[in-house]
Amino acid sequence: MKNTKILQVEGLEKVFPVQGGFFSKKEGLVHAVSGVSFEISMGETLGLVGESGCGKTTIGLCILRIIKATNGKILFRGKNILDLHRRALKALRRRIQVIFQDPFGSLNPQWSIGRIVGEGLRVHGIARGSEYEDRVDNMLKKVRLNPEDKFRHPNEFSGGQRQRIAIARALILEPELIIADEPLSALDVSIQAQIINLLTELQRELNFSYLIISHDLSVVKYVSDRLAVMYLGKIVEIANSNDLYFNPKHPYTLALLSAIPGSDPTTKKDRILLSGSIPSPLNPPSGCRFHTRCSKRIDKCEKEEPQLKEVEPSHYCACHLYH
Repeated sequence: MKNTKILQVEGLEKVFPVQGGFFSKKEGLVHAVSGVSFEISMGETLGLVGESGCGKTTIGLCILRIIKATNGKILFRGKNILDLHRRALKALRRRIQVIFQDPFGSLNPQWSIGRIVGEGLRVHGIARGSEYEDRVDNMLKKVRLNPEDKFRHPNEFSGGQRQRIAIARALILEPELIIADEPLSALDVSIQAQIINLLTELQRELNFSYLIISHDLSVVKYVSDRLAVMYLGKIVEIANSNDLYFNPKHPYTLALLSAIPGSDPTTKKDRILLSGSIPSPLNPPSGCRFHTRCSKRIDKCEKEEPQLKEVEPSHYCACHLYH
């Protein structure tokens, strides 16, 4: 049921120390994620979008416990996963799986496809023998590959087929949440549509949740129930997918949407060009982090940080223009 919360992220922070010099002294702190909060319901897809370097992948890695969060809470089924130790963490990883960006680099080139897809079953002691083989065969069929492909190796497949293998590997453990980090960016446009359709079909069939991380608003809109927009370590807007796409509030979201090419090449689209470059997360601006590039800034933006607040039903925005 989509009103059942499966993941709740509360005040998540991740700071990386920067070291340099002969003695590797700490020279500063990179504020990759700063006070991020959101939630995902069972069977829901949340799209997390923003420019490269905004911290969206770091959030995914913190949820997966691949890197350690600095502060905050990550609640999965009401339990803070940041407190879990080795055995409990192993059990959690059966329930939260990941699809990485690179469909070749994430697959062991020395392993057969059958071993890659079925490795999770072996690690968690779920199936052996004929049951193991049946599960691998059935999962390959679900992602539109032939069971005979399990004897081949990753270099024998195209990029789209390799991403199907990565999806099969993630799904074979029957997870409740899948984190997909730029799952389409390494694929040709013609293949992207096939993978999008596959992801949505599998979700309807198996009823799991997605956190889809991407820089491309035009792609994630079609697979997401809700969208969250990040800028320099913070979420600046969250809303239902259609609402955010057709009724954006934050000036940064407006700029992102204006950069999406129109479907009609003969129609001129008004672009919102942002001045300057993204500030360094080593020294983020005071107040609103977007004020250095925002044409709508007011005096308050430079001094006071806006909080993420509900400005319309189920539509949240962190901007002083609406507070």
